[in-house]
Amino acid sequence: MKPDAIKVGSRINFIRKKLGLTMQEFGHKVSNSPRSTVSTWEHGGNLPSKEKMSQIAKLGQVNEDWIKWGDFEEYINEYISFLGYSNYISNRQYIA
Repeated sequence: MKPDAIKVGSRINFIRKKLGLTMQEFGHKVSNSPRSTVSTWEHGGNLPSKEKMSQIAKLGQVNEDWIKWGDFEEYINEYISFLGYSNYISNRQYIA
């Protein structure tokens, strides 16, 4: 299962805004990436490289796994959906 680029982008956007940076300022701090690259990440068009993901995590003082997968509950819900059991999540039905 791969990280959802749109959700990763949303978390990168959250980090950037939390830091109060423009896309250009944020990109400069992440290996001098251009504003257009940051925009592409935030809109889910592409994922940052491993090196840049690490830099983003350090800037935001978060774990790289949080950027990729979100918190534990979000990850589990994504995994259950990936397995085809999304109706159990939405209906709150649980298997005993």
